Amino acid sequence: MLGLARTQLDMLNELDSLSHNIGRLLDANERNRKRVRELEQQLAEAASQRDEKASALVRAEAARDELQQERDALVARIDDAQTRLRAILERLPVAPQPDGDDAASEADAEAEATDAHETPEAEHEPSSDDSHYVHDR
Repeated sequence: MLGLARTQLDMLNELDSLSHNIGRLLDANERNRKRVRELEQQLAEAASQRDEKASALVRAEAARDELQQERDALVARIDDAQTRLRAILERLPVAPQPDGDDAASEADAEAEATDAHETPEAEHEPSSDDSHYVHDR
């Protein structure tokens, strides 16, 4: 009988050990499920942020395209105005040149007046983005 009681005691100890192991496994499983839920939530937030940034990128690209079209239209208008201005200037009569020292001083005065009304050439240089445009100067 003593042997039977010992066997039952060993079986109870083994059942108790199995019960503790099952409890630890259930706790580990619950922690893993909780961690999976947290990671899924973080993934959803990251996907939402990605979608917001993609939308902002699309808006920025649309604004850039609109500005490029506006710039191209302005460049075309400037080129057209320059062409018309050249045509007008070519049709103007040439002023007669006075003789002597007066001619040199008047030419200098005209050159200074012209320089004062012109903007520096550097302001009209195309930017690196405009390098594909050819401008007549």
